[in-house]
Parts: sequence; structure tokens; C-alpha cells
Amino acid sequence: MPKEGRKELRTIFLDGEAWRDIHTSIFGRDPSCPSCATRAEWKEVFEKWEYQRVKNYVIWRLSNQPYHSQQLHKLLRERLVCQQTISKVIDECLSSGYLDDETWIESCMRSQKKKNGLRSILLKLQAKGLTAETLQEIRSNWNCPEEEKGAIAYLLRTRYRNKNLNDFREKQKVIASLMRKGYAFEQIQAALEDSTEGD
Repeated sequence: MPKEGRKELRTIFLDGEAWRDIHTSIFGRDPSCPSCATRAEWKEVFEKWEYQRVKNYVIWRLSNQPYHSQQLHKLLRERLVCQQTISKVIDECLSSGYLDDETWIESCMRSQKKKNGLRSILLKLQAKGLTAETLQEIRSNWNCPEEEKGAIAYLLRTRYRNKNLNDFREKQKVIASLMRKGYAFEQIQAALEDSTEGD
């Protein structure tokens, strides 16, 4: 039955009592619950049903784009999937190669570091659901000061090429914009000095 005020949720009732909410993205808008002889059997029946629905949903998501396992965990948690099912499906996807966290991080960092600094990248990864421990590991392995400086120099030559960096206010706006992208002030200053020397 649809949940009041939450059109993406449905409530399962057992013997007239609300038992659990489920998400339409996993179970569909008009889910047809499996039948069982007794209420005692229902938990086991539901767990099997949920597992199959979640596995199909995850494979469909992975066919459209790659995910990090922690990102997928967050997604499933938001869709009210129980922890046991989340762990089981993610473990199966990892062991079968559908999920590859290391490759996902490498690809993400490769694309993001061309236009963002480390702080900005970490915030984006945190929003995707990566844990503090994983973010700290990425921070520890980050060693791209020259690449970041080069990325800043590229932005100065392209996006900010029409800015008058000799004007104090204009220069401060550019610095603030680059800092919002996650670049360190020291790196921005160094790139600005290099670009001024080239004039």
C-alpha cells in the first residue's frame, strides 16, 4: 500500500499491521508480494524476494554506470534495503568482478584531477558515500602537486584568460574561484606567479 507523503514507498501489512516499508525503485510501483502459509515463514520468504529484486536492480544500475561498493551501499540503504541483503549482493558483485573499487577510484581521480583539487574531489566522493577511512587512504596516496599546479595553469590560460590578474579585485575573485575547486592557496599563488613571469 502507498505510504502517505512518500509516493516512492509502499508499506507491507501483515495481519492488518504495518510491517515494513519498501522502495518502488526496487520492488516496483505495484509490487506483488509472494505468498506463504504462515506469518512465521514470511521473514524467510521476504528475504529471498528482497535479495532477488535487489540483485536485479544492482545489475541494472551497473549496466548503466560503474559504482564504488560504498557508493552502492549508500544507494541501497537510502532505498530501505536491509543490511544483510546489501552485504550479500555487494560481496557477490565484488567477487564476480561487477564491482572494482580500485579501478573506480583510479578512473574517478583521473577525470576529476583535471578540473578539481583534492579537497573538492574528496567532498564529491564523500557525497557519493565513500567512508572516512577510504577518503583518508585516497588523501594519503595523493601525490600530484605538479599535476595540480599544471591544472591551475591550464585554467588560467583558458577559463580565466580574460581576467585581468593585475587588478587586485579581479585576481582575488580568480583565487576564490580556484579555491572553491579545491586547490590549495599556495599552489594557486605559485601558478599565478609563473603565469605573471610568462607575461
